[in-house]
Amino acid sequence: MSAVRLAAIDLDGTLLRSDGTISPRMRAAARAAVAAGVEIFLVTARGPRTVGGIAAELGIRGEAICSNGAIVLDLDSGRIRRMRTIDREVEAVAAVARELAGDAVSISLSGPWVVEISPAGVNKASALAELCEELGIDAGDVIAFGDHLNDLPMLAWAGRAVAVANAHPDVVEIADELTATNDEDGVALVLERLSA
Repeated sequence: MSAVRLAAIDLDGTLLRSDGTISPRMRAAARAAVAAGVEIFLVTARGPRTVGGIAAELGIRGEAICSNGAIVLDLDSGRIRRMRTIDREVEAVAAVARELAGDAVSISLSGPWVVEISPAGVNKASALAELCEELGIDAGDVIAFGDHLNDLPMLAWAGRAVAVANAHPDVVEIADELTATNDEDGVALVLERLSA
């Protein structure tokens, strides 16, 4: 892999500890990576409301990918830069998601109790690929971190895929590297190597 220009990092179960906090080591590793020229994108299933605060705590600016790729958030202004939505019949979709899904939507699992529905073809990888194209960053220059099934497309797209040790077995299977768990600062360990 060529020099890493961008780190795409999932939040829950990957960067954030199990209690939802960010360790001092992770904050320091993110700031050091940014200072070393590595751009960091938070790429999460979360909606945009909480992502800005997490980015501020990490010292990250620029953009974040939210809602499994359906939303691109400008972290500096707090405004949604891009949003891809499904038809507005959300109650009908929620009631019979699998029946209605067909080819019109993508369904992903980001945890044992969470089923997420996005427009067909929209996922973390598609949004990340679009942003990287805008920035002139090749997939080979991207390292991606994840822990669950909704991270699989992003991990497969990136030049280097890193799974945290607490990741779903399917994520571990496709990863190029396995790091420590989210509670043991696995992402920080890899970012520290990148900024050394």
